[in-house]
Amino acid sequence: MELHRATRRGYTGDPPTTVLERENADAHKDQVKGLNGRISKLNGTIKELNDTIEALERQVQNLTRYKEEKQKRHANLQKEFAELERKYRDLDAAHKNCGPTVRFPVFTVGQPYYHHHY
Repeated sequence: MELHRATRRGYTGDPPTTVLERENADAHKDQVKGLNGRISKLNGTIKELNDTIEALERQVQNLTRYKEEKQKRHANLQKEFAELERKYRDLDAAHKNCGPTVRFPVFTVGQPYYHHHY
């Protein structure tokens, strides 16, 4: 039996509106499937970005803590330096007032030598 020309061309016997609705529904399903795939990829990207943000926040916290420790160390070194400077001034003043019998070390490059006031 030979098929009718309309059947060979894909006519199923449904009214044209039903055929269009079915084609539109299939196209819509494909579109939704594609969009769901894109949404899934975007969710993966968002998760990666959130992980990166968390890692950067931890790094900022570590660097902030490191900076604070360095600032404390710097402040302590400044105090220590000021104390040593004060001691040096006291020793220098004592040295200037010493008599000829007092020996005081003068540090230069190499070995210290002793300087006398005569």
